[in-house]
Amino acid sequence: MKQVARSGDRPLPSWSAALGTAALVLILILSPDRTRAAGFDDAPARCRALGLADFSQVQDAPTQVIETKLVDTSRESPGYCEVSGYVSPNVGFLLRLPTNNWNGKFIEQGCGGYCGNYRFITWCDNALRRGYTCIVSDGGHKSARDAKWAYNNLQAEIDLGFRAPHVTAIAGKAITERYYSQTPKKSYFMGCSTGGRQALMEAQRFPWDFDGWKPEDFDFDRDYKRLGIAEGLYAAGNPDLRKFKAAGGKLISYTGWNDAAGMPLAAADYYEIAEKALGGRAATQDFFRLFMLPGVDHCSGGDGAFAVDWLSYLEAWVEKHQAPDKIISSHVKLDNHDEAYQLKFPLDPARIEFSRPVFPYPTRVQYSGYGDPKDAASFGPAKSL
Repeated sequence: MKQVARSGDRPLPSWSAALGTAALVLILILSPDRTRAAGFDDAPARCRALGLADFSQVQDAPTQVIETKLVDTSRESPGYCEVSGYVSPNVGFLLRLPTNNWNGKFIEQGCGGYCGNYRFITWCDNALRRGYTCIVSDGGHKSARDAKWAYNNLQAEIDLGFRAPHVTAIAGKAITERYYSQTPKKSYFMGCSTGGRQALMEAQRFPWDFDGWKPEDFDFDRDYKRLGIAEGLYAAGNPDLRKFKAAGGKLISYTGWNDAAGMPLAAADYYEIAEKALGGRAATQDFFRLFMLPGVDHCSGGDGAFAVDWLSYLEAWVEKHQAPDKIISSHVKLDNHDEAYQLKFPLDPARIEFSRPVFPYPTRVQYSGYGDPKDAASFGPAKSL
């Protein structure tokens, strides 16, 4: 998973980096705690009622619900009310609200590539099992994996560039409040690849909430003057995160050193610039930490230890004030490549082949010289050079 989109070549991101990949998880703003008893009786009626509710006056995100349906509990998932709809003019979303045991929290899952569909709803599974309401968006357009949707469509580019995650959060929280009769106590965002760029964009532009063209489709001789617009829409390289910090946000970013899709050094570059902008390492790591994972591919998978329960580390930092001074990553046996992106936590110990600690950048990990080399306990932080 990568945060390349946040930064390109030193000192600021280039347009090509802006169309690159990003990956991070973050807490945005903590919502006011207005907890009241949330009734879960008569779930079918409560779910149907959302389809009749008027969300057209939601400030900055006029919303229309298209369909609601109740999904029963299964072995893989708790029961939930699924809501599909859109924020005007074209930002589609899919929201799942647990019918029992809501934990009072809201999470938005970023999309990947050019977005254009709801296939990343499967990344909500772990959060839903923990009691979260979880939402995904299509990024403001419907498409396959090409960028034809962007042709002469500035609104769609604006939506994918920065607006869609913002208005999706607003709409999702409004529907959540209507369903449970209370606002979420805390709100999180998780994203990989394009979703990581979305997360950084949220932190930079909407701290209170919490690419266009393929290279082969772009004529640099003819269209070079359009690069400035593209960077303005898609670049997430602003290192000034002071407003995000002031809003109470916590940011965990990670990238795999083996991510061929995204330039790992750009993630480190962005972090180093942020340190300078924010007044040093201590002031930065008070709310923002970067983890570089050896041998890990784009978003997940690879020869390294790629399996990390990022949401638990983030919850501990936000809700228990336990900063991630170290995370434990694992390499697990996979039945297929796609499984690396849909891991279930806690991990099955029988599937873990080895584990490693990872420390906040720039601290490196080093084998202690004794102990099982497959066990994270045999490793520690390397001494500074």
